[in-house]
Order: sequence, then C-alpha cells, then structure tokens
Amino acid sequence: MSTFLTISEAANWATLHIGRKVSTSNISYLLQYGKITKHKQNARTVIDLEELEHYYAQKEQDRKQEWAENESEHKLNWALSFDQYTEAETTKHVHKLHPYKGKFIPQLVEYFLDAHTDEFKTSQYFSAGDTVLDPFAGSGTTLVAASELGIHSIGVDISKFNCLLMRTKLHQYHVFSFNSAIIANLTEILHNSKYVQALNDFEKKLDSALSAINADKECLKKIKQFMPIKHNQLFSLLSQPGVSLPSLERLQEEMRRLYSSYGCASVESPPFHSYQMGFYSESVFEMLQLLSVYIDSYPAGPTTDLAKIILSRVARSSRATTHSDLVSANNVTGPYYCVKHHKICCPPFSIENYWTFYLRDTMHRIDKFAYKRIPNTISAVVHADASDPDFLSSLLVDESPFRERLAAQKIKGIFTSPPYFGQLNYHEQHQYAYSLFNIERRDQDEIGSSAEGRGKAAKLKYIQKIADVFKNCEQYLQPNAPIFVVANDTYKLYPEIFKRANLTIVQQFERPVLRRTSRDRAPYSEIIFHVTKI
Repeated sequence: MSTFLTISEAANWATLHIGRKVSTSNISYLLQYGKITKHKQNARTVIDLEELEHYYAQKEQDRKQEWAENESEHKLNWALSFDQYTEAETTKHVHKLHPYKGKFIPQLVEYFLDAHTDEFKTSQYFSAGDTVLDPFAGSGTTLVAASELGIHSIGVDISKFNCLLMRTKLHQYHVFSFNSAIIANLTEILHNSKYVQALNDFEKKLDSALSAINADKECLKKIKQFMPIKHNQLFSLLSQPGVSLPSLERLQEEMRRLYSSYGCASVESPPFHSYQMGFYSESVFEMLQLLSVYIDSYPAGPTTDLAKIILSRVARSSRATTHSDLVSANNVTGPYYCVKHHKICCPPFSIENYWTFYLRDTMHRIDKFAYKRIPNTISAVVHADASDPDFLSSLLVDESPFRERLAAQKIKGIFTSPPYFGQLNYHEQHQYAYSLFNIERRDQDEIGSSAEGRGKAAKLKYIQKIADVFKNCEQYLQPNAPIFVVANDTYKLYPEIFKRANLTIVQQFERPVLRRTSRDRAPYSEIIFHVTKI
C-alpha cells in the first residue's frame, strides 16, 4: 500500500533523505513540471513517497554517471563538493552583498582555515590570531570567512571596484548607519523624482497586462513551443501562419496603448538606448544618473561606499536584458518569454522597487555578518598589483594596524584563487559600476583576461605573472608558510608556475563544483593546491 505525504511532509522527508534543505517550493516545482505525480487525498495535494524516493535515487545516479565521464587522473574529493549546503548557506550574509562571477564558496575557505582535521586535511594550518593573505582577493570571500574565525586578513586586488566591494563588506558599521542622511536622502530623492511619479501608474497597468497573459497557461504553452525566438520579437508570433494567440494579441494592443501614453512612437520602438554602462530604458538611465551624481557629492567614506554598492546592484538588475541572462546581457526592449520564471516578463522602466529591495537586503546581510564576525579581528584591503614587488607598501606606514604585525610576526599563509586563465574579464563584468561612478579601470593589468586570448604567448605571460605574485609574497610570509591555491588548471599551467616561484606541491585536492550560478551545468571540477617554499 502506497504512503502519501503532503507537500510540507515531502519537503521534510527529502531534507533528511538527501542531507540538505529541501523547501516546499522545491517540491511544488517537481509537481508543476511533472517530475513527480500530483495526487489528491481529501482535497489535498499529496505525493507518493515511493515515487519521490525513486526520483531522488535516479537523480543521484544520473549525476554520478555524468561525473564518471569527467573523472581526471586525480580522484575527486566529494567531501569538498559541499553539496549538503543550500544556496542560502553558500551565499550567506555579506557574501551575496553584490553579484560577482567567478568566486568560490565560503565553506571552501572555512574548511582550510578552520582548526578541524579529517582524512583529507590532516593538519591545522591556521589559528585565531594568525594573518592570512589573499593576493587575488576578488570579492573578499577569504577575508570575510577569516573574520568569522578570528583570523586577521589582507586582501589585494587590481580592480578598484573589487576593493570598494570588499571594504563595504568588511566595514564595522554603527547601529544607525543605515539611517544616515545619504541613504535617507537618496531614497527620498528617488521616490519624489518625476520619473517615479510618472511611471507608477504605467508599471501598475503593465503588470496587470502581463498578469493576464501569464494566467493563460495554454497561451504560454504555445509560446514556449515556438521557442527559441528572438527576445525582442515575441509579437512576431502573431504573424506566423496558423498561429492563434488571442491573449498575446490583447497584450500587444494594451502595450501599444501604454507605450503611446508614455510617449513612445510604437510598441516596436520604445525609448531604450545603449549607454557606456549598459542597455537601459531612458527612465532607468536617468534615475541611475540622478542618484550617482548625488552620491558623488558626498565625501568619501564607508556610508558613501555602501550607497555605491547598493546602486551598483540596482544598475545591474535594471538593465534591459532577460532575467536568465544578466551575465552576457542580451538586449530586450519589450515583453519576452522568460526561461527563468516560465512566464512573460518585461524589462524595467523604474528602479524604485530594486532600490527598496536591495537597501533592505543589504541592511539584513550586514546585520547578520555583524553577529558572526569575531571582535577585534582586523582586515586590510589593498588596491594594488600583486605582481609588483612592493605591493604591500601601503601597510607599512605608521597608521596601518598591520605595520608592526608584518615586521614581527609576518603572515601565516595564503588562501587565494588567481584569475582563471582566459575565462573572464573581471573589469568588464562590472562595467556598469565603473561607468556609473567613473571608477578608474586597469584592464591592461588584469592577469589572464579573456581579452588576451588563450594562445601560447598569453599562457607564458600568465605563468610568469602568477609566479611573480607568489615570489613577491615570500618577503611577507613566515617560513614554510602554507599556500592554498584554488585553480581550474585545464591547461596544466600550475606546475610550471610553482617551479618558477620556487614552490613545491605538498598535496592537492580535486573537488567537483556542483552548485554553479551560470546556466552552464556541464561537469566541472577545480583543484586546490597546497604548496610551500622549496
């Protein structure tokens, strides 16, 4: 006889069964998309336990089969996959203060910095009161994780925006920082701007029109059948022979009327433009400019940095692109079928909702981190090129809290992840922030940028630059300092890098990367090298 569970009971069972949090929304998703069968019992939706168990067993089998084809000569360390953690846990508190492509999860840093040992990690490398260095600090994951363990930290990065982000994460804000004049005034200026006042009614009616077509499941099903279609040509479906979509026709007529009242010539040519900072509607662009000018009128300081990070998040989310493609930002000017939300969505015309949401989210995350960090743990963010020999010279001045520490005790070790060769342009991924706040860019100093290609010359340059960084770090490190390097060594460059830097590999761990933010879900692993001075 079958055992049936409610959605809530199924979520609890699955959480215990697979060892990580499964929400009722996760179970509802499985029902909605036919992954498991929906049953009715006493007018309630229930799930067959045997079918649910089979679903998770098959999913695990498929995953292992997929990874079996990707096993390298090194045995994958599944304990370091951290698959038991939910996305909320791997992006906890300030780790998700701003989107950043290419960062590692905090649990990986905590594993090697924390004092515990297991069959893979048999030594304790860091203790409270030590100092850890990250010469490629990125978004500051190492520094934030160290602060929770009572370990002092130094982060170095060539990107001025990355340093801004790190300072914002690590600053110890006063209780009432968020009630400061700058934050309150920005909110008031935005709320009272002519754009917000004019767009409130427009967006309300637009949302109503979108809700109407999204309620027509048959229409959505037919639209999805015609995918892929160009994002800006959803209404072109109406001209195809034999296609009857009355709900889409009504949406087109309503949007023509709304766009006309908004001042557009037609639904096919709304006021969207490509700016140096991205592709935006005119109203969104004007609101972003309005707030950025106001922020720049204030003196530099922690609250000003905080306001910039919030507005940068807003600028990223309010670009005229699809919700599933914020990384490459394909431009859209009208309604489109959203593969992320499985409905018709539209690019934004106002930033007010984004500002309100991200302000609240930022307050919440910083408050959470304040209770997690260990008091009296210090951090330093250095805007410099770590391939320069004197890259930490700014920490040797009298007012630096690290001056005496570097002279007497030196740095215990390194935990870092150098830029993955030929995969990203780290400045370009935040180009909207650089343009919005006129931040100095140093693209030419990026190591391993995708803009330089993946040829022989680029590989040799990458090898030498990374080796130079590790050689430069030596003067600041304690003898036999542990150095952990997280790398995607597809091109087998790191043995030569370590050779040139006079480092030897003590141990290496290869971990499967199971939780990825991009839509590319192909099997992928990375190596954590433990190296030390020869």
